Amino acid sequence: MQEETTQSLLYYKSQTEWMPLPNWANFYIVLGKILASRGNARKRTVIGIALPTISYAASLITVGITANLTRQEDEISDRFQQLSRLAKDTQLFYRTGGKRVKVFWESVERDSEGNVIRIWLDTKIGGGRYSITKRQAFQVEFPLKDFSSQPKRPAHRVKNRQSPFLLNLLDAEAAEKIISQSSLDTLIIGTITHTQAELQEDLFAIQTLQGFVQGTLQDIARARILAKGTETYRSDIYHVNSKESNDPSHEIPSFVIFNGASSFLKCRDVWRQSHWVVLLDQTERDFDIAIQAFNDEYAMSPVEERDVPEFLINIQVPHIPIAIYQDERL
Repeated sequence: MQEETTQSLLYYKSQTEWMPLPNWANFYIVLGKILASRGNARKRTVIGIALPTISYAASLITVGITANLTRQEDEISDRFQQLSRLAKDTQLFYRTGGKRVKVFWESVERDSEGNVIRIWLDTKIGGGRYSITKRQAFQVEFPLKDFSSQPKRPAHRVKNRQSPFLLNLLDAEAAEKIISQSSLDTLIIGTITHTQAELQEDLFAIQTLQGFVQGTLQDIARARILAKGTETYRSDIYHVNSKESNDPSHEIPSFVIFNGASSFLKCRDVWRQSHWVVLLDQTERDFDIAIQAFNDEYAMSPVEERDVPEFLINIQVPHIPIAIYQDERL
């Protein structure tokens, strides 16, 4: 992806014309891209931003993270470790041979390649087992719903349709990984309705030599709750009052975006393995309480961990209060 693409060639529809994305919107995308290039894996980054409105902030930050996130060796290992700790018979999907197959977690064993995860297919469809190595960890994904509430077919053929919008925003290799591998890179906790509309309903475009190529932010963000059929996911949205928002038992996201004061106040204690982006709307009733809670989090962090890394130093923006520090990863 060319760095200037998201900064100068992303457009939004204003009545009948395509208009360049305003600077405030570009800031969110660039912030996401910078976060995706994070440094020390032993630490987690915490960012708090106080805004007159949080509209589009979470959606655009998610787009930036997805567009620029590359798989580092420690992330591949972390994913494999997450899968290794699952309970027996946990329901999963496995992408293999052009299909997405329903499977169940069985055990962790050791073979000539090191530790492998054994998963099994339902005996009703012939049974069988797969061995998942560390390099195959991103071919395994978590279903949005229990298998009992899904179609009974044990496998579905995967149709990896590449959106022209995605292909013009990213290079071919990055786009292929996004549509073929699932992972929870970003979790947004807040209200679902507004974020869904931002991702799925509003049209955006990339300017190319052939004209404007349009699409939605969901083409890039790939929120699991909005995915169709066998589409992969790279993010998800949890309602602040849902059971899932306080249950990190399965998939630990790389980043959690607390989209509002309520989500930060209610849910922060269970997501301490992830990087945080805390978006606070200055008009919210609990704004002052959330600010105090954020300051308390900073005060409790180890002094030796707080230094702002070099890659985050230049993201300060005039007139937007931003606090950044690092904390030890739990």
